[in-house]
Amino acid sequence: MKEIKVNNVFILCVLLAVIVFAVFSSCLNNDYVDFDDDSHFLNNPDCRDLNWKSLGAIFRHRVANTYMPLTTLSFALEQRFFGFNPFISHLINVFLHSLVSVLVFIFSLRLGFSKGVAFLCALIFAVHPMKVESVAWVSERKDVLYSLFYMLAMLRYLFFLKSGRKIEYFFVIVLGLLSMLSKPMAFSLPFTLLLLDYLQGRKITKTVILEKAPFFIYIVPLFLLILPPSKIIQDSFQLESFLIFAWCLSFYLQKFLFPFELIPVYSLPQPIDISNSHYILAVLVAVLFIIAVFRFRRNRLLIFSVLYFLFSLSILLKINEGFVNMVADRYMYLPSLGFCLIFGYYSAKLFEFAATKKIFRTLLLAFYVTVFLLAAMKSYFQCYVWRNTYNLWTYTIQRNPLSPLAFMSRGVFWAEKGNYNLALNDINNSISLYPDYTKALLNRAEVYMYLGRNDLAIIDYTKAISLEPDSRLYFGRGNVYFDKGDPFNALLDFNKAIELNPNCGECFNNRGNVYFVKGEKDLALKDYSRDLEINPGKESTYLNRAALYVQKKEYKKAMQDIEKVIKLNPVSASARLLKAKVEELIKESDENNH
Repeated sequence: MKEIKVNNVFILCVLLAVIVFAVFSSCLNNDYVDFDDDSHFLNNPDCRDLNWKSLGAIFRHRVANTYMPLTTLSFALEQRFFGFNPFISHLINVFLHSLVSVLVFIFSLRLGFSKGVAFLCALIFAVHPMKVESVAWVSERKDVLYSLFYMLAMLRYLFFLKSGRKIEYFFVIVLGLLSMLSKPMAFSLPFTLLLLDYLQGRKITKTVILEKAPFFIYIVPLFLLILPPSKIIQDSFQLESFLIFAWCLSFYLQKFLFPFELIPVYSLPQPIDISNSHYILAVLVAVLFIIAVFRFRRNRLLIFSVLYFLFSLSILLKINEGFVNMVADRYMYLPSLGFCLIFGYYSAKLFEFAATKKIFRTLLLAFYVTVFLLAAMKSYFQCYVWRNTYNLWTYTIQRNPLSPLAFMSRGVFWAEKGNYNLALNDINNSISLYPDYTKALLNRAEVYMYLGRNDLAIIDYTKAISLEPDSRLYFGRGNVYFDKGDPFNALLDFNKAIELNPNCGECFNNRGNVYFVKGEKDLALKDYSRDLEINPGKESTYLNRAALYVQKKEYKKAMQDIEKVIKLNPVSASARLLKAKVEELIKESDENNH
């Protein structure tokens, strides 16, 4: 392994970081987008009022069916010190990406590349347009964060192989845990370490394999936390699985080599059948890829790079709602390291060949400058896709008009802006593309509610429930029944929602409203209090409970809840009005008692 001159390496690291900031500076003025930024950060209760209790909740809860407590903790810390500031959020992502890029450079050096070739490896990793999604999308901080710890773990492992010091291996285990707590894609780390053993010429013995056992002490419980919402691809028909795998492989090869048309949501070609030309071509590409790998099977670096890429992506081979997240640019964030190393390997070969040929060396230099400038420009402008929610989904629809997710999401955007006709049009398009899309049915039902078309809302909720009995759906239908003046059916639905999700605070609040209307005040009080246990500091529930205390003539308790609301929100008009009313009632009560 080559010794590294620190001064030269430091200069190149700084240069790489400067390039990263220059290329991704266009995302620093971007806003948050309505694509997981709400559930991961903006509306995530675990990201507010960071304390020991909320810290425990962060490590207990999944976000959008993903267990990533360290990423959530980073958002909670950001909110604690900077509030909800999109500039800061994007700045942190860019900073983390620059760190990962620098680690790729150092890792390439440790594998034996020259400084120039290692810099090229890191540069193509840093500015490749497929990186934009992971950097410009705030929610994908989990990509850059898990990759940071993953790269550090691989570097420490190389140190361990060189020194044999057990403390180095301890650091690898800790860094691996931190990576997996940032994003489940890090589960591939033990297999990657075995590949590093192979790459470094270490004999793969039983002892070497058992050496990786400590990782499974935490991988197994973490995997069990993540497994329930996932449908592994092997559950589907065997031929279909093979065709999807071949298509995914050819997709990533194509996008890495020709990253011209990059969109946030890709659709799996339909039908999934060998007669479909997309899959015929994909199988051909996969076969050629396998032949090429077999042809160069004696080249350890190439085998390491290819197997690393495949192992890194294997965790993602799942079917999710039939059309969403089968492939994505962000999935290539760290797995693309394998392709970057292959790029570096052949770059070194070309430089050796061009060493004695001035014309060829000039042409080669021009080629590399052109490639990196085009990649950097593409990444710079690709960041604008993530400028705001409207840009994101309109861009996606223009380039993938068969995406149900894109139409539904833009429909939600219009609904939030109060333009329900445009919202209904987009969501209808989404459902026409995928009639069993429960999220679209849920959102259309909510639009119907805003439009006062409650009967249509109930039809959509009922169909969605038949497809996926979910707490949110029963909760939504319960709200419609309550709005229609049908407390009996509303109560049934809120009961079912709470049965499915005992931590649904809003369900308790709204069931409390039903009990309030029915005159069952003690049950209403119990539900309001339960909501406040789940969601401390929730103004609307404090006001509901205060109103209930007024009905029960427990004015002091009502005043305590009102004061809590005023402390949380000093300009709350509802709290001020209710306080004035309670003060008057207290005064009347005192006068009557005297």
